[in-house]
Amino acid sequence: MEEVKALLEKYGIILVFSDLNRPGCYISEIRTMFVSSDLNDFEKIKVILHEAGHGFLHDDLVGIYKMNEFHSKMEYQADCFMITELIKIYISLTDIDIHQFNYMQFIEQNELDLAYEDLIKQIAFDYAYQESFG
Repeated sequence: MEEVKALLEKYGIILVFSDLNRPGCYISEIRTMFVSSDLNDFEKIKVILHEAGHGFLHDDLVGIYKMNEFHSKMEYQADCFMITELIKIYISLTDIDIHQFNYMQFIEQNELDLAYEDLIKQIAFDYAYQESFG
């Protein structure tokens, strides 16, 4: 959770746990995310990272978020941000060699949709390339 808090601090996003009827939401005008206090710690991390993705990627795009053609794309982008950050945290906590990264095990452990398989492979490949060639 410390890595997640550091990320929020880096982006200047305030985190508030609250009783919500959904997992979380981000309000760009006040750079604040609200996360349901009913979630377990792991679910909270995933929601925080997803909402941070909105904060980092979409702060200037609030006006188009509610348009159907942009909404789903922006949700996908926030998921991509969340997955990228989860991989970074996973690698730093497990101290594994990225070349040994088991993407299927990562998907299962993080309860991610198999639809993200190719994305996860690409992120791991990019990470391994950076580790190898700087």
